[in-house]
Amino acid sequence: MTRQQASGNSTIEIKGTNRMFVRVAVNIASDKTFIYAVPDRFEKGIATGKRVLVPLEKRRLPGYILEAAPASSFENPKDIIDIIDTEPLFNEDDLKFYQWVSRYYIYPPGKTLSEILPGGIDFKSNRWITPAKGKTDHGRVDICPFHERIMDIVTDFPDGIPLNRLKHILGKK
Repeated sequence: MTRQQASGNSTIEIKGTNRMFVRVAVNIASDKTFIYAVPDRFEKGIATGKRVLVPLEKRRLPGYILEAAPASSFENPKDIIDIIDTEPLFNEDDLKFYQWVSRYYIYPPGKTLSEILPGGIDFKSNRWITPAKGKTDHGRVDICPFHERIMDIVTDFPDGIPLNRLKHILGKK
């Protein structure tokens, strides 16, 4: 299986690891939630209620962080690709209510969150920047400092980075 899944309130633990993991609900027709690893560069931005971009099979989908944990019992979980929100869309008390709604109406948690939260927040990105595979020196010859900074940022995101996120990091509109 290419993704790691979990449900309920199961403990997330591996001895001897310091990595952070998150349980994510994705807007799909399934009551399953999924465990993803958090790359070090995103750890400070993780919070319940934020949306993250995650790989799911051959797609990249937004999902909602339900909880964070310091370790996982799953082997080789996929990494989250990006954090979409700067502030959480809901807190833990709100989440308890949303989970109750999901159970009461027998409706998938990701779909429940998608329906309950306000419209117009759907994440869509058509343009992705992905580093070339197998190149470590970026083929740089004479490159200006701004373009070198872009190459360094893109290299930090081996699965690619949405163009709007790259612009945000660079301080561009």
